[in-house]
Amino acid sequence: MVNIHQLACTLTIFSMIIPEAGLVPFSYGPTLSPPANTLIFQAVAVLDKLGRRLAELEADVAFFGICLRKNFVDPEHFKHLSSSSILWYAKKKIIKAYRNGATRRIQDIRGACDRLWLLLLGDNFKHYREYQQWSSTRRTLFDRLWNVKRRHVLDSIKDLRSRVNSSPNSWFRSVVWSEPRQSVVNPCGEALSPKTEEVLAKGPKCCLNLKPSRIDVLSSIHTVARMVNPEEKVAFIDHAISRMEKVMDGSYPKDKRNFREVNEVKMELQTKSLKLLETDKSGRFAVLPMAVFKKKTETAMDTLFSEWVGNIGKLKRNICAVLNEDELKDVAKCITSATNPTLSIKFFLKDHKPEMPLRAVINESGTWQKVVSKFLQKGLGYACLENSLSLRNSNELIDSLEIHHGRRCSVLSMDIKDLYYSLENTRLMQRVREALELNLVKFQSGSGISVESFLTILEFYLKSTVVDYEGRKYIQKEGVCIGSSVAPILAEVYLNSLDRAVHDNLQELSPGTAIVRRYVDDILICTFTESLAETIEGVIRSTAPEFKFTVEKPEDDVLQFLDLRIHVNRGLCWEYGKENSKPVLPRMSCHSKTVKAGIVKSLVRNALERSCVHHITESIERQWKRLISVGYDDSFIKRQLELFIKGRRETEEKSRNRFAVIPYYHDISHNLKACARQFGVDTVFSSDFRLSKLTPFQTGVSECKKAHREKPVSCETGVVYERPLDCGFKYVGQTSRCINDRLNEHKRNVKNNAQNSEIAKHIHECNNCTALWSETEIIHKERNDVKRVARESVRIKSLGNCISQASLQFGSNSKDFLKI
Repeated sequence: MVNIHQLACTLTIFSMIIPEAGLVPFSYGPTLSPPANTLIFQAVAVLDKLGRRLAELEADVAFFGICLRKNFVDPEHFKHLSSSSILWYAKKKIIKAYRNGATRRIQDIRGACDRLWLLLLGDNFKHYREYQQWSSTRRTLFDRLWNVKRRHVLDSIKDLRSRVNSSPNSWFRSVVWSEPRQSVVNPCGEALSPKTEEVLAKGPKCCLNLKPSRIDVLSSIHTVARMVNPEEKVAFIDHAISRMEKVMDGSYPKDKRNFREVNEVKMELQTKSLKLLETDKSGRFAVLPMAVFKKKTETAMDTLFSEWVGNIGKLKRNICAVLNEDELKDVAKCITSATNPTLSIKFFLKDHKPEMPLRAVINESGTWQKVVSKFLQKGLGYACLENSLSLRNSNELIDSLEIHHGRRCSVLSMDIKDLYYSLENTRLMQRVREALELNLVKFQSGSGISVESFLTILEFYLKSTVVDYEGRKYIQKEGVCIGSSVAPILAEVYLNSLDRAVHDNLQELSPGTAIVRRYVDDILICTFTESLAETIEGVIRSTAPEFKFTVEKPEDDVLQFLDLRIHVNRGLCWEYGKENSKPVLPRMSCHSKTVKAGIVKSLVRNALERSCVHHITESIERQWKRLISVGYDDSFIKRQLELFIKGRRETEEKSRNRFAVIPYYHDISHNLKACARQFGVDTVFSSDFRLSKLTPFQTGVSECKKAHREKPVSCETGVVYERPLDCGFKYVGQTSRCINDRLNEHKRNVKNNAQNSEIAKHIHECNNCTALWSETEIIHKERNDVKRVARESVRIKSLGNCISQASLQFGSNSKDFLKI
């Protein structure tokens, strides 16, 4: 039996990448969706056209072959090569290129034909009479065409006559759309320079193509070298540096990168007292006057948060005490070692609302609360949630809708307003207890803690989600912290009672009369009986009176739910995409080509797999326009479509135990990746400088937690420092810890005359020499360990009066590369 959905997908892609099929791209939408028989007839017509085109291309390949064998250039087909000034070897090379192009096109069309025959007749389609007749017709047409071309060549050679040129046809007719430029959201109409607007218009996702310094590249080389076999390390570094020398010219800086473009944007915003934010829905940058921003932040903070007065350290100690009592000392140790005591906050502008309020987003990364929430998340994974209506993604929803495809129905969605802020703590703790006790044995054996202790930790944790903003501490007034890692699963446990009530109500109805599914705070109700939707809506409201609901009904017979557009005008249908979706990663962004190809493939795959047969074309067109709007070329998109329709999959590589993560630098990283593969190391690229770094999360003032007995300089972590000595020499070092900890270690080494200390050894041997501790200077701040060590080593090698030993030993190639 023919799979109509796959056939529709195939014909849709053929319309865009195989013009010989005679299909117009995006020619039919939901109102002109062909029935099954029409699609089959259309597929047969496409096969007839492709068979004829195959015969023509095969005849062309044979024609190019005889031209090469006879050293003949047909002026009718190669007018641009008929000049006697062009040497034969150049003409021969061009004709071979034509032949190779035709051969590749034959392979593409033949694969497309095989795909259609497979869908129409099955795996053994070559044994069917229809296929054999089609092949016979194609061979007959080829023989006729080839005889004509062969006789033409022979007659042309004999008579030496010129023919009129006929230019080769293009294999694809591009579909061109206008490319709208993203703009900066500027509700107050503040004046921005054209350069600043140009930078910010690229959007937060965009990575700027900033040339790396030679130290940055050398740091990447040494990052990979750490994973290379020790006996091959020196050979790898020399090989990589030699290759980088060929790639990098004199325009690459030696030490510091050129952030002039970014710094100018920062300076202009600071001079004009403007605040840069990201938008909530459209994924763009926005600017507000500082006074307006402060007023909006006060409103947002007063609405959702209250000022907190308490002892955050006491809550931390209480949690560690409970863990230690239950013999979970490793978790307690991780909590103790985490230094950041408060969560960070970031504001987004809700540009989809008329008043444009701010949305507060909380981040607990790098805090001890993150460790606790991960532990709680693991324990809640054992909670027993019966009759849950929850969805993990839209694919699960499609599985439910597929059964009722085409049926007349009514749909609506209900949204729980401010879900995380509305979770009542008393009910939450009770429902967590019930869910864990239903699966008690697995929970205790898996988490290693009792239910009582677990609930005690959860209670302390909910009290510890404190945000530090502008020197004041705040905590969420109600519910669970929206930025917590454990918030989603706590919401699932809390809403399970609602799921069970709706499920029990549906069980009383006739099968197939309604579909109710929920994704976090969004509930979809699809009914096939009149007035049933209002009944289910009433059940939901009565079961959860503590929540406020907003209801959304179809607009122009279309309802947006998750990443699906649900159509009801001619029966239940669905389409992947959104009416106003966020822009995808711009083509100009300094990301690897692999990342961009993955984005194209993902959008195409989702449009095909998450759209019903009636809306595949419409969905593909929507995603195509999204890609064109951010600069992707037609040829690049078509290439990914070709790979998709041919069913090519990237060859699965053998799993490698050794891989290195390095920043992606244009023209640099792929060359370094090729070097690493020769030494058995795989590489993963990280984004280098995303424009979203211009709007970081705001954290509290980070102060050193240690009460240093002696504090020669201001506390800093992750630095390269330089300390002068009385004799004129200098000591250069680096540390990831507080610099005063390192200085105090040096003092103890000098006092104890430690043999493994360079500075102690020098002071002992140098008469009347002392270290000037208070004159220690921080020359670099660098969080990355490899870059920090590299900068220390470069500084040591650059100074002629340094007593330190470089952590990295540079060979002659490395010194020439760094221009030391």
